[in-house]
Amino acid sequence: PDSTPNNDDGDQSEDDEDSALVTPQEADLSLAKSVSDGLPNVGDVVTFSITVSNAGPDDATGVAVQDLVPGGYSGITNISNGGTLAGATITWTGLTVTTATPLVLTFDATVDAPTGAADEYRNIAEVTASDQVDPDSTPGNDDGDQSEDDEDSAVAVPQVADLSLVKGISDTAPLIGQVVTFTVTVNNAGPADATGVAVEDVVPNGFSTITNISNGGSLSGATITWSGLPVGAGGSISLTFDATVEAPPASYLNIAQVTASDQFDPDSTPANDDGDQSEDDEDNVGLTPQTADLSLVKSVSSGAPNVGDVVTFTITVTNQGPDNATGVAVGDVVPNGYSGITNISGGGTLAGSTITWSGLNITAGGSVSFTFDATVNEPGVGVDYVNVAQVTAANEDDIDSTPN
Repeated sequence: PDSTPNNDDGDQSEDDEDSALVTPQEADLSLAKSVSDGLPNVGDVVTFSITVSNAGPDDATGVAVQDLVPGGYSGITNISNGGTLAGATITWTGLTVTTATPLVLTFDATVDAPTGAADEYRNIAEVTASDQVDPDSTPGNDDGDQSEDDEDSAVAVPQVADLSLVKGISDTAPLIGQVVTFTVTVNNAGPADATGVAVEDVVPNGFSTITNISNGGSLSGATITWSGLPVGAGGSISLTFDATVEAPPASYLNIAQVTASDQFDPDSTPANDDGDQSEDDEDNVGLTPQTADLSLVKSVSSGAPNVGDVVTFTITVTNQGPDNATGVAVGDVVPNGYSGITNISGGGTLAGSTITWSGLNITAGGSVSFTFDATVNEPGVGVDYVNVAQVTAANEDDIDSTPN
């Protein structure tokens, strides 16, 4: 009497028709990813944080989050909220995110050296499941651009400081006993400032008496070490020390290298010198001490004089090089078979029975001669006629004889 079957026009206006509404729960989840240090050094431990927020209207249950740690990190530890690690993937499941309080998930990772791989430091996380429908994003569908609000990435880019080292010396052809200054220059091509830089210089046995070490360097045995040095991007620092040149045979090749830096160096590895100084953070410098091969010949004007005759002694000093000889001194001790020493040439001086010539310069391939006269004494017991002369000093090293 009051309704007609099968005539519902959409308003359920007759009493033989009715409706029931089911409204699914909704939880609008969003995810934000951050890192404790966006510019760490290689070897630093950074903390990643994943903040999952819920804009409601309902609390979210059964929430799962996945984080795929890229190849730029290792040593994953301290995973919060019961997360589990399988390979390089961290997974959190069964989480509840209320509308009142965001959920923060964290883990630590060690920053590895760059390999050049694409996006090797881009760490991505996303919501992969939820019991409730999300009105503006779909769990587990990240296509790589993190375009939905339930997925995000964070990047930690290791600092890079391209260090190079150049070794220099004040004189590459010094005299034996001369003090030379070594300079070690460390340059930083950046892009980051370098900190914690350490440099080592192993001084070979061709040098002694190491002094005036700059920049707080310390000496242990024959090794000089500088540590804790800062080198600004685009800048440099010069380290110096003095050393005395020793006589050969000895090694004069002095090697220095960078042994540490807080920052990654893209084209060299600290403290790995294998002897060839092939990387730009290691270098050597050598020297060749000046050498003058001096020889001395002694002659007398008469080998069989009479007593009372005046004879002339001639001393010829020759320098076969390869360098000029300076500071040459010659000594002649006249024995008691002679007296009346006169006509000493070349500025020689007589003291007692010893004649000395000093401060002489003899060019490579050249020679100098000196003469003096002496009267022959009468023979007797203990009278000696063997007159000996020798080179007593020279600034340069003599390869086959030792003065005095």
